[in-house]
Amino acid sequence: MRPDRAVMGTAENIPPPPSRGEIAIRFATGEFEVRKALAILMGKLAKHRLSADTMGQVEIVVAEVLNNIAEHGYDGAGDVSLGVRVLSDRLRFTTVDAGRDLPQHLLSTGEMPEIPDNPLDIPEGGFGWAMIRELTDGLCYRRLDGRNHLTFCIPRVESVE
Repeated sequence: MRPDRAVMGTAENIPPPPSRGEIAIRFATGEFEVRKALAILMGKLAKHRLSADTMGQVEIVVAEVLNNIAEHGYDGAGDVSLGVRVLSDRLRFTTVDAGRDLPQHLLSTGEMPEIPDNPLDIPEGGFGWAMIRELTDGLCYRRLDGRNHLTFCIPRVESVE
């Protein structure tokens, strides 16, 4: 299989790009652009009256995904598209970028790094993809025509009170 046609997961798990009526945000990566895009997304999602738990999961996952694209996908600035479809039981996300290929092992391994006894020895990185895998379902990646397509769902959950 050619690398630019690699698919993780099954084709039916890969939703099409956002269509009319879905939340769609495009931005160029930069020092504060991911933060701005995340703020715009959270504002648009607030109108859907999602639980605080769902909003928290969205913020963690989308921030991690977008920061990974910005920090590891591009040498400099690059464009990112984020699409979200709000469904009755979940939110379906799609990101598209023209950065570097996503290393295949990131989707196939999802274990948290070992936590040392001494809190000062905890590594700075290595938790992101494990968190993404833990908080999402239907995580699927494909590289098509020089672009990365990442899709995932976050279940809508009720806040625990």
